[in-house]
Amino acid sequence: MKSLNQFVHQLAGKESGLDRVRVGTRKLEALTRRIRAALPAEAREHVVGCAPRPGAVVVLADTAAWTAQLRYLQHDLLAICRQELGERIQRVQFKVLPPEPAGSVEKPPAPGISKTVRRLLQGTATGIVDDELAAALRRLSESPEADDQDAD
Repeated sequence: MKSLNQFVHQLAGKESGLDRVRVGTRKLEALTRRIRAALPAEAREHVVGCAPRPGAVVVLADTAAWTAQLRYLQHDLLAICRQELGERIQRVQFKVLPPEPAGSVEKPPAPGISKTVRRLLQGTATGIVDDELAAALRRLSESPEADDQDAD
């Protein structure tokens, strides 16, 4: 079995999956910037991103109205995509990807815990040697009480 050190040295010469993702992300960001730069100023902010597909590039806009407007610039955008990705790109497609509304996803409230569970957590924390784990259990025991508390 290889040691961790041997494994790290073996990977040092190879490109990791994370590196490939980073490189791919940078390429997509660069293509999106090029596409935006070629657009009229009022249209730039409506291009959300792009996604290369076999033989095509999908340009993502924030509304259907802007996808319709961008179609008028399809020829210019195709030329840019071919410069960046090569002649294998035959067409540019447009899709709507509206932005997520800010603050629309709220975390549900944390469930409360009963007095009995509080006591158990505190008792367990006193018997734990690991200080960080004991502190975490104490913090957990201080969380809000549940509506359906145990009867004492």
